[in-house]
Amino acid sequence: MRLTLCIRAGLRDVTVRNWNKVWACRGKFYDYPAKIPQALLDKGTDVVDMTNQKPKLKQWTPPVPDDPRWAKPIPPEEQSDWKEDPAFVHKGDVRLFEGVKQACLIAKAQHFESFPPCVDQLIGAVETSNRDLLLQRAIMQSQVWNTDQDRLPKPPTDPRKPIWKWKQKHGITRLKSSLILLRNLLRMSQSHITNFPSLSHRKQITDLPFYSYIMYKDKPIIMRETLDILLTSDQMLAPFGEEADIDASVMHKIPDMWPVFPTVDFLETNNYELSNETGMRNVLC
Repeated sequence: MRLTLCIRAGLRDVTVRNWNKVWACRGKFYDYPAKIPQALLDKGTDVVDMTNQKPKLKQWTPPVPDDPRWAKPIPPEEQSDWKEDPAFVHKGDVRLFEGVKQACLIAKAQHFESFPPCVDQLIGAVETSNRDLLLQRAIMQSQVWNTDQDRLPKPPTDPRKPIWKWKQKHGITRLKSSLILLRNLLRMSQSHITNFPSLSHRKQITDLPFYSYIMYKDKPIIMRETLDILLTSDQMLAPFGEEADIDASVMHKIPDMWPVFPTVDFLETNNYELSNETGMRNVLC
């Protein structure tokens, strides 16, 4: 063994650094070419290296020809929704660099900090029995009592603690805990159905696919989302703003991100459809 001398030198020298150094210069094996006898060469015998022999295997075919597990993927250019002009795609994992400012610039909207008047007047209008106890149990169920032990993502590094070592933590994810809390709050609101019979006409739909698009400078922005909870009703929502607010929005100046386009965080794709799909379609009887 070529490394015997270094190993016998003592454990003091057998460190990771010395081992890598010795392995780089001595840990190589040179495979010399085989020596073929001259008699075999004179006879014209074909000498084959058995170490490089690979058996010829017959190409495997699935027992079911149309099994989707073994179907070959279709190239993007050959798919039916291929377009020559690319479009931007917005998904749930896309993070906007400027946040609300960037969203208002894309949607050409005005941002308000407070609740709409139609929502603000409902705050505190209904009293719930044992409200504090129910809220406490809803929070405990979503934060403490859950038995999930998923690997939690690493938080961003605190610049005030440069040598702080993060240890892997397990528990419930933030998305799942927020969904549990939201569903418990909706269940509390459904408990007032005896006082407000109109709540019986509302339905809750979970994990609903949503597909839509908006145009920004003659280029579509495709939105593909999976709505966690969708609340439906047979009545239209009241306008969020009064006519005076709508007239005053004409003088509102839309924020600017020059020289960066607000679509800088979006990915481009050529496979898309310009349609509005809410996951529910009318059934023809």
